[in-house]
Amino acid sequence: MYQSVKVPESDRHHRRGSHVTLPCGYGFGGGRTMPGSYANAPHNARAIRHALEDPAIQSIATFVDHGLRHFFPKLHALAVNLDKNIVDVDNPQIERAFADCCYPACHFNLNNACTLIHNDYWNLFFFMCAVASVGPFDHTRGGHIICWSLHLVFEFPSGSTMYLPSACVPHSNTPIAPHERRSSLAFFVPAGLARWYHNGFRSDKDFREQASPQQLGSWLEHRTKLWEIGAELLKHDLC
Repeated sequence: MYQSVKVPESDRHHRRGSHVTLPCGYGFGGGRTMPGSYANAPHNARAIRHALEDPAIQSIATFVDHGLRHFFPKLHALAVNLDKNIVDVDNPQIERAFADCCYPACHFNLNNACTLIHNDYWNLFFFMCAVASVGPFDHTRGGHIICWSLHLVFEFPSGSTMYLPSACVPHSNTPIAPHERRSSLAFFVPAGLARWYHNGFRSDKDFREQASPQQLGSWLEHRTKLWEIGAELLKHDLC
């Protein structure tokens, strides 16, 4: 896939690192007025469609979905509910990227995907993102994932998947050798989708303008308790 995409040099350098990253699936935020599919240049969009038609890519997505359902069943149920309501009920023209995966969005990180320290702050902060590592590289010498605030470092072999709350845990990868190649598929739930659904299929701006004082008070109180809600989901799942 890397050989078939065209990305300007300026777009190869971003806050996550210096590698090609292309989105697929759908989300909400960044100036959108409603949820919709992520946009790519026409040439790259064709390459992504071709990749999504590959059974191996779809198998990775299915594996990621089953792993989340096994280890974090309440988070899985939340993602399934968001997906069904936002696509099937509210926005049926959205095309899902994956046939059997609850994650609505994914980034293809290509060729030399070793990231700088970052938080994925557009993602639902208590949700477990899933990262699948692929490519020919020596995982004992490079490509480790570092969770900085947890003071943990993990080997991350090709063919394996890791779940982490990437919005609230700063993380990065160690470099790989110049002759090696490492790509990843990063599956995530954009926080904007949860807000859109909780607002009754409206943006925060529209909800604030249309809500009664009582509704707005309940809405603000709910926002202050999101950490507790997320922790409760994880606590119950891990017990």
